[in-house]
Amino acid sequence: AGALLAGSFTPAMAELPTGFDPGQSHGVDRITYGQNRADIYTNRDRSFGTFASFNTGAGNTTAVWQPGATSMFVARVTNGAPTTVYGTLTSNGRVGIINNA
Repeated sequence: AGALLAGSFTPAMAELPTGFDPGQSHGVDRITYGQNRADIYTNRDRSFGTFASFNTGAGNTTAVWQPGATSMFVARVTNGAPTTVYGTLTSNGRVGIINNA
C-alpha cells in the first residue's frame, strides 16, 4: 500500500520535507503535515523514503516514528540542493539522510 499524505498545510512554505515519492520508498506508512510539523510513520524496522527535499526550517519539527529504538529510516533527497536542518529532526529510532548535492 502507498503512503498517505494528510493535512492541509503546505509543507514547502514551512521548510519541511517535500516531494515524497511512494514508488521509490519502502516501509513508509504515512506522512502527516501540520503547522510547523511533519510526522513520518514507518512500519518496517528498516525503511527508506525518497523526497525532493528533506529540509526542516527554524521553528519547525520533522519527526520520524519507527517500530523501535533500533529501527533505521533513511531519507533519500533527489532535488540536487543541500539539505538544511535549522529546526528539530527527531525520532524514536535512527535516521540517516542521503543527499548527493
